[in-house]
Amino acid sequence: MKKFKISVNGHWYEVEIKDLNESPVSVLVDGELYKVELGPEIPETEAVARVREEPELLALEPATEVGRPVTLEGEVIAPMPGKILAVNVKAGDAVQYKDVLCILEAMKMENEIMAPVEGIVKEVGVAAGQDVLYGDVLLVIE
Repeated sequence: MKKFKISVNGHWYEVEIKDLNESPVSVLVDGELYKVELGPEIPETEAVARVREEPELLALEPATEVGRPVTLEGEVIAPMPGKILAVNVKAGDAVQYKDVLCILEAMKMENEIMAPVEGIVKEVGVAAGQDVLYGDVLLVIE
């Protein structure tokens, strides 16, 4: 059994993963048991082709928090692959630091993507229901 402590949107969870060789895999999250089905392993060459290059990031928040990456050009990028459930802003909206810009679902968890800076939304590059990969530009703040 492996134990991890993870942070999602500032909330800490204790996660225990039982035997990865069993199917389904038993995962204990803060005392609640989940059964997780793992798909076939993706060959490394295929996995590398599916992941975008890592963008150059400006560290504005501790790396342990999910949902605040921003590039030097003010682009707010997807911190992980997933599906956009909701977009809470539109071009021209003024946003404050930590305003929730959109909701990204990844691995059945809803992740609030928050404004890394105060500013004006210049461009929104996603819509509800859209699938995104790590590094995709969600919106631009200036």
